Amino acid sequence: MFEQIDLYEWIGYAASLTVAISLSLSSIVKFRIINLIGAMTFVAYGFLIGSLPIAFMNIFITVMDVYYLYKIFAHKEKFEILEVEPGNKYLRRFISFHRNDIKKFTPAFENKEEGFGCNLVILRNMNVTGVLMATEKPKKGLLIELDYATPEYRDYKNAGFLFDYLKEKGYRYLESDSGSPKHQQYLKRLGFKPADGLWVLFL
Repeated sequence: MFEQIDLYEWIGYAASLTVAISLSLSSIVKFRIINLIGAMTFVAYGFLIGSLPIAFMNIFITVMDVYYLYKIFAHKEKFEILEVEPGNKYLRRFISFHRNDIKKFTPAFENKEEGFGCNLVILRNMNVTGVLMATEKPKKGLLIELDYATPEYRDYKNAGFLFDYLKEKGYRYLESDSGSPKHQQYLKRLGFKPADGLWVLFL
């Protein structure tokens, strides 16, 4: 019996930790997924210790998480790309506002709010969710100086739409500095490969 109680307590601790981690996430999708795991663990914990209030409350949370995840993934989002000129006032303000977060992912990014040769603002259901700033390279390539998404929209959908857009524009490859370890994971996830000190993706 003593061993069972210890096991049940560990399940409760695991559920609490999972919910706590979910509350620290800025991405809505990640929050819902991790929170769902925590709630389901609490459901099991509640039944194991014979606490129906804990079990039923977390059944409700589980249902709500599933409902909102369904809405997120079933909803067809509308993406748009705005091409802006160097020196665009909104671009300058956006970079200035997010500077500290940008440095976490792209430490080498220079203070160039005025932009580069290619400056794109990504809209998602008319919400500004990120920017891409790049320098033109030979043979229809781009050297990405900054590829940044706001915390709420780091689910790789921005990148997927953006890269399709660039391909339609005739670009053949993208190059990027590795940046921070988190940014390097992002590049790997998107299919970039290391080459000559940079990361390269052929579109």
